[in-house]
Amino acid sequence: MQLTLENPDFRYFLRGVSAEGVLVNERRLAGSFILSPMTLIEGWRPAGVSELLPEDLEPLLALEPTVILLGTGPKLVFPSAAVMA
Repeated sequence: MQLTLENPDFRYFLRGVSAEGVLVNERRLAGSFILSPMTLIEGWRPAGVSELLPEDLEPLLALEPTVILLGTGPKLVFPSAAVMA
């Protein structure tokens, strides 16, 4: 899927998603990361949703997001109840 809306006030924006990874600006990312309009944190610890712990959300929540979109790969997988809480 190709996403084309660009907001020049944003430093980072999601431009596309494919089986190979995610396109942020002009960079293809294949590992775990956190993305906000002004922040890109690469190398986020959990490699998959099964490894996600509540403390992994601390850098994400520090950004005070309104919405959190968790990409889990080609299949929808929900995080543990502890993470959801």
